Amino acid sequence: MPASIIDAKTASAAEWDTAWAGCDSATFFQSREWMTMWCELDGHGTRLEPRLLTFSDGKQAIVPICSRAMHKGLVQTHCLSAGGAYGGWLSLDALEAEHASCLTRHVLRLGNIEWLTNPFDPSVLAGGVVTGRRDATDALALHEGIDAVVKRWTKGHRSAVQKAGRASVAVRQAESIADWRKYYELYRHSVQRWGKAATSDHPWELFEALCKLESGNVVLWLATLDREVVAGAICLYAKKQVSYWHGAALEAHFHLRPVNLLLHTAIADACVRDKAWFDLGLSGGHEGVRAFKKSFGAEPLPCIYVESATRWRRLIGVMAGLKDRVIA
Repeated sequence: MPASIIDAKTASAAEWDTAWAGCDSATFFQSREWMTMWCELDGHGTRLEPRLLTFSDGKQAIVPICSRAMHKGLVQTHCLSAGGAYGGWLSLDALEAEHASCLTRHVLRLGNIEWLTNPFDPSVLAGGVVTGRRDATDALALHEGIDAVVKRWTKGHRSAVQKAGRASVAVRQAESIADWRKYYELYRHSVQRWGKAATSDHPWELFEALCKLESGNVVLWLATLDREVVAGAICLYAKKQVSYWHGAALEAHFHLRPVNLLLHTAIADACVRDKAWFDLGLSGGHEGVRAFKKSFGAEPLPCIYVESATRWRRLIGVMAGLKDRVIA
């Protein structure tokens, strides 16, 4: 008999943390640390509503959800992807396609949904009911170790690591809020350089919040030259995945290739930590960025962006737009 959901209730913090820590497919973006931080930064009454779902065969899954009231409380939006990152269920049990189908239908019945599916969970696509805009992340498989990873790099990348070393570029982890502030200044320089092509423009408060988590799951890697921070990368850690979430570098030192050395160090560290994947992230539709990632030997892993809106939400949105135009 096919599995079905027989019970749904609010998940406790301990249940969420336990499921996240033990789930092989989990990413940091599904952790309570990440989603709580985004809710607190949002400032629009966003609240956590994690659900514990029990199946007829005894298996369980937790679905982390952020809910936000819109249009003076007339509309509720449910987000599985805080900060535009991966979202979805967590489970200590081995879930099959039938479980994924049940979970997806449960999520879609919530109505107004924002959800970028987890590319490291094969059950999502196996469930067969997720539809939306298809995308893919690029990730490095780490199961063979750092030497095998580097062998898949182009000769240019391998030479770049050696060049950075010869130039006395060093890599270390951030140790203080002052280090995070230096990285943020680096990021502001990068945003100015990117101009209209920039895909993000995060405020200092986000980086400050990440630093204040004081979590071993958040690491800011810094490349330095004569004690000057010339490049940085924020990596977020889960049980089997490392997400290279954010990076920036000073253009004046590009020729010394600090980013290549930075990535080599972070990837080698992930191998030591026995991680399965080093995720280089989505490319935002930029083919040049994707080609750069492929030159590291990365392989594409599909994900789907699901955005569902009820008729009521669409109607309220149209009315709000009309009101704004009348006022203007």
